[in-house]
Amino acid sequence: MALTRLDDYILGTNATLICEHDTTTYGYWQKRAHDDKSTSTDLQLTIGKYGRIDSKYLTIYNLISEDTGYYRCSFLDNVWKFGKDHLLKVPVNGNWGRWTGWSGCSKTCGGGETIRVRLCNDPSPIGRGLDCSGDPRDRAVCSSNVCPVNGNWGRWSGWSGCSKTCGGGKKKRTRLCNNPSPIGGGLDCSADPQEFSVCSSNVCPDISQTTILGDLYVAIDEQDITLECLIKTDPSNNVLYWLKNGKDLRPYLSSKYSGGTLSEQSLTIKNVDNNDGNYTCKLENQFGTSKDVVELKVL
Repeated sequence: MALTRLDDYILGTNATLICEHDTTTYGYWQKRAHDDKSTSTDLQLTIGKYGRIDSKYLTIYNLISEDTGYYRCSFLDNVWKFGKDHLLKVPVNGNWGRWTGWSGCSKTCGGGETIRVRLCNDPSPIGRGLDCSGDPRDRAVCSSNVCPVNGNWGRWSGWSGCSKTCGGGKKKRTRLCNNPSPIGGGLDCSADPQEFSVCSSNVCPDISQTTILGDLYVAIDEQDITLECLIKTDPSNNVLYWLKNGKDLRPYLSSKYSGGTLSEQSLTIKNVDNNDGNYTCKLENQFGTSKDVVELKVL
């Protein structure tokens, strides 16, 4: 007996199977699952479900998906025998099984992808049953942490101006660790971000010498006295000032003292009293310093 065609049946209709072996004595019908023919079930007469089960014909009413399977009849031919299988397939819509676990991430950083899958097998579609709808794969972003990038030096800046105009100065240039900057735990740049070079190594000219007239000045109490400081006029001169016992007198020029500048080198002390001490005339320019010291005694 040939197998019944798949598209002969639809849900809710009736199916009639025929035992093709001609005999006068028929036994019962059996059903075996369509995916497991090793287990057989003897059909029982069920009102509203099966017609006669001890005849050449078997009618199955109001088909449902669970009716899918192999059916065979039994008959007497000297001995009891089974007929060929009828494969009855009633449409079953497919349904998704469980998701698998997530796969490993495709990357360790920088945004990778992890995937899980599912099968349309709970149950699988049968006959005219519909396949599962939706995607059998599910994707998710993983390892979205920033990938480490080691830093690398950018270009050197231009050289700075020299720290001196003569006598050996220094100039420097710098660079930044920004090509690229380290990110995500990447290593910083190694080596020095600054570089120095010798410049203006020509010999400096001599500085103008300061000369105070005399080594000792004597003054009478409450008189004014002027300490003379001589220098050679030079465009390189920057500043001239006086010190008393090593203390800068510039903060006091308007009250107790006057002069003592580059334009008026001599220092005048007004109304001397307890102004004994050592006075220094000091000259500074780009090449260095020059100074001379004199002692003042007040009587």
